[in-house]
Amino acid sequence: MRFDYLRVLITAGLLTVGCSNTARILWSQSTSSPQSQSARLPAKFTKAENEWRQTPVDLATQQDNVAPLTRAARNAYWKPKLNEYRVASQKGLDIGSPIVRYLDDRLDPEISTNAGSIWVLAQCDHYRVIPITPDAQVSASDLMLYTEIIFKINQILWQPKVSLLKEGEYFDAEFEGGSAKTLQGEVLLQRIGSEKYFVQPEHSYLLQIVPSPVGNFYYINKQWDITSGKAVPDCLGEVMRASHGRSKLNEMPISDIPEYVSSSIAKEVEK
Repeated sequence: MRFDYLRVLITAGLLTVGCSNTARILWSQSTSSPQSQSARLPAKFTKAENEWRQTPVDLATQQDNVAPLTRAARNAYWKPKLNEYRVASQKGLDIGSPIVRYLDDRLDPEISTNAGSIWVLAQCDHYRVIPITPDAQVSASDLMLYTEIIFKINQILWQPKVSLLKEGEYFDAEFEGGSAKTLQGEVLLQRIGSEKYFVQPEHSYLLQIVPSPVGNFYYINKQWDITSGKAVPDCLGEVMRASHGRSKLNEMPISDIPEYVSSSIAKEVEK
């Protein structure tokens, strides 16, 4: 059995799993009618930051404004990964949780430009749950789901010259699994495990993102919730750094963040 994935997708060139949290993940639950969140969730899961993902999206009314060629590329990226989980579930295999490898924060800079990183202040604006039909579909419950979270960029703090992101525009971050109501009325819940740290709708963040090689979407590597006006570490690696007293960003006012990020990157580039 191969675990080649993380909750937040990280490219092979990144050493730190900054936003991952171990959890047992189920492939799918299907019902004839929507259940309340409290009825579907274990007690320990009710306060998880990704609890909102349990609410099913109605595929009959959802709007998808992604260009057809881009959507095809994203589907091609996700299909083999999600199908592997689907087949394993059909065989009764417990495919379990992603393996989380935590790098000592003393070896991992709080701010870096590794793997073409982009640093932005952005707000979690809305999301979509995208269904993929397997090659051998038997029922609606065979649909495979992934989630796109759309962020509005408030400020770009640093990006490589080849990047085309602009302030005031949007970018998509993607995650395996989701919850959706099919055209036949079934409710599917796939690949959503309990996450202590996760982006939340209408919250604002300092994000380190990395572009995907295909599909024109982004992976989130690190995140700090800035909704309160100060930076609050919101991924495992940075929470650990703050707990050790080695985080400069922890509780930093939003007004001070751009200078800290730019000066830190300038020092890195000079090395």
